[in-house]
Amino acid sequence: MNENDQLIVVYSGSEASCLTIQAELLKSGVESMIKNDFQSGILGGYSDGVSSVSDLYVRQKDLAVAEPVLRSYMDMFSE
Repeated sequence: MNENDQLIVVYSGSEASCLTIQAELLKSGVESMIKNDFQSGILGGYSDGVSSVSDLYVRQKDLAVAEPVLRSYMDMFSE
């Protein structure tokens, strides 16, 4: 894996928020991944993490395109 393929956490919050941002990122051509340790733990037979927190990841190479999308999402809730 080269540096451009490295995954970066760009947002942590509710799964619903992550799904909303993920949809907006996809419209901009940015693929992303949502990770929820709590849900993963339940599926694996143990519990880890906080049930309401999910992390949204993008590739390092997509960060410049993802940042304006994230900023726009965050601005909606800061007003």
